[in-house]
Amino acid sequence: MSIGLKIKEVADASGFTSATLRYYEQIGLLPEVSRTPAGYRIYDQRTLDRLAFIARAKQLGCSLDEITGLTTAWDGGQCGPIQDQLRQLVAGKIATAQHQLEELAIFATELQQAATALERHRPEGACDTHCGCVSVPTRHDRLPPRSRPSVCRPNRRRPVSRRSPAPCRQRRSTAGSRNGNSCSPMSNGANQSIVECDAYSLRRCPPTN
Repeated sequence: MSIGLKIKEVADASGFTSATLRYYEQIGLLPEVSRTPAGYRIYDQRTLDRLAFIARAKQLGCSLDEITGLTTAWDGGQCGPIQDQLRQLVAGKIATAQHQLEELAIFATELQQAATALERHRPEGACDTHCGCVSVPTRHDRLPPRSRPSVCRPNRRRPVSRRSPAPCRQRRSTAGSRNGNSCSPMSNGANQSIVECDAYSLRRCPPTN
């Protein structure tokens, strides 16, 4: 861009308004510029480069006072000192941003609690100490008894115990019939084997006399 830019041209190229450019010149962020015989400000390419640096510092959250210190290093023409100052400023901005995030998380929790309290109790008439409109919401167990929502608890029944019938334990005499038709109560005599008749099996033992 050619030398001898008017303030409107600089404003269009830099993104700053004409009023902002005048203010920056007033507080020292921009050096005093030359003027035409008619009194119009005339800017050069160096001013545009300086404005681009100021815009970047504002993006990083630097205040005008901090940018004033940075422009002093900018006037030196060396990038190293500018980077050193920006590195320190950015580290401080990171710590501040993390602290703000923690505060926002706490604030969001408080808002959620307030929203819950506003839905929990609606007084008849004016606000009271439990509605959450004029005071810190109270705990749920401190609400008036009439304002507590009823809790519907399901009717829990004990599970029915389905026990299998005890097996019919009878013995079969080895000396008797071997076709499985002779069953008698179990005893501990000799030549006797234990036979368990399951109640759910197809074969049943005949009743004993």
